[in-house]
Amino acid sequence: MDRLNEFLHQKMHLARVLVREWRGAKLEPEVPFMDRFLTPDAQCLHIGASDGRHALYIARRARDGLVHCIEASSYTLGVLDRLRRLLRVSNIRLYNLAIGATNGEVT
Repeated sequence: MDRLNEFLHQKMHLARVLVREWRGAKLEPEVPFMDRFLTPDAQCLHIGASDGRHALYIARRARDGLVHCIEASSYTLGVLDRLRRLLRVSNIRLYNLAIGATNGEVT
């Protein structure tokens, strides 16, 4: 039952993010300022990519560049991966990694 709940939760999360993307709703106040720094061929490093709130926006602006997304949570990275495939965004690369002050593993 836990696996079913996790599956359903992830699908609902994906649906919420898709609706947000289709509506063009960006909740973070810094997003409009990104355009000052993004060029069509930009190479971007997005640390803490989560479910792609910034990554999808950046990928559209840097359409001839690449967005390298680093995210420790396999759950939210999975949501971003599904979004990337559903929306056919080809300039996003995903890395399931954590960046920190010490070496080790995270759960």
